[in-house]
Amino acid sequence: MTAKLLFVCNNPAFFADQHMHLAQAAKASGHTVLVAAPEWPGAERIRRAGFPFLPISMERGGFRPVADARSIRELIRLYRVTSPDLVYHITLKPILYGTLAARIAGVPGVVNANTGLGYAFIDEGLNTSIVRYLLKPMYRAAIRHENRVDLFLNQDDRNHFLATRMAQPKRSAVITGPGVDTNAFYPSTEADATPVVILPARLLWHKGVQEFVDAARILKNEGVNARFALVGDEDPGNLASIDREQLQAWNAEGVVEWWGYRHDMPQVYGDSHIVALPSYREGLGKVIAEAGACGRPVVATDVPGCREIITDGVNGTLVPVQDANSLADALRPLLSNRQTRSAMGRKGREIVEAQFGEQTVAAQTLKVIEYVLSGIRFEPGMLRLVIDRAGAPEFLSNEVDAPVAFAG
Repeated sequence: MTAKLLFVCNNPAFFADQHMHLAQAAKASGHTVLVAAPEWPGAERIRRAGFPFLPISMERGGFRPVADARSIRELIRLYRVTSPDLVYHITLKPILYGTLAARIAGVPGVVNANTGLGYAFIDEGLNTSIVRYLLKPMYRAAIRHENRVDLFLNQDDRNHFLATRMAQPKRSAVITGPGVDTNAFYPSTEADATPVVILPARLLWHKGVQEFVDAARILKNEGVNARFALVGDEDPGNLASIDREQLQAWNAEGVVEWWGYRHDMPQVYGDSHIVALPSYREGLGKVIAEAGACGRPVVATDVPGCREIITDGVNGTLVPVQDANSLADALRPLLSNRQTRSAMGRKGREIVEAQFGEQTVAAQTLKVIEYVLSGIRFEPGMLRLVIDRAGAPEFLSNEVDAPVAFAG
């Protein structure tokens, strides 16, 4: 069945970078697609792609009772006016507030895309621990909806949500998203120049930026001939953001280069020799998949969201989290061995083409959307929800410990 789908995200640039291909696939399947997000950078890219853009007010990071209550009221009005058959929420706040609004407004179907646990679940500070303690029961109450599926990018995140009763086995699944455009990101021969190691990410402490800087300092003090670059920008909307003054200080010191935000990421990967992502936790490390698509080896931490893509010693190396010495030890042999880099890069390309391409991920996600839509039955004069449990596809399992990452 064709339907009206409304995608809701609190960062239009994030939607444009990582979820636009899904909206395009849904449109190509015959669905009417709308996108709602704040009027921030990235909104114009969504409009240029041909999607009706609906501006909303929603803060990123932290909880602000007055502003957040206003966001919920606004979402309720939006859902009632647009009357979508299904709302697809992306990231924590849209999931939390949007599912509540969808239930109140009578939206028939909901898909919640958890893109990672985020600051509220990763940070170990006292204030964040208190927020996390309060958030869990609030989350459980807000996401109650008869016809919804919660999506996760790795099994560890899903298990955490199941264990804390923030997700249910039959209403959750793992997909290999967000997907990489393997036509735009393609292998190239590495330059015959000083090896370049890049860390491409939002510049947050939880991305392991400090460990990357420390590893660069270790290797440079040893006399290793290499360049190290941070590729990305500060993210003021995130409480873990590294401020501009610190980034400028590292750049001035010469231990790492700060290249800032780049729109030409395929070229950035082409100019690099190794990609590092010493993150504390990921949903699914898209930069790892992009690096693999470009034929570059990756050194990443052995954490959820990284180990789903990296097989240690095959397409990259996994190292302990928050361990600059281990990161330096893993980078050292790769910097000196071009053959190993090339072999890992070739294998990385194979893995991404087989599992992490945009078309593969979009096909998986559309199956979930179609499943939720199949629980909606239209009759003259009324709208009823019919959930056929016996008809649930295999990836929506009854068992908490059953495999849920399905092949699209």
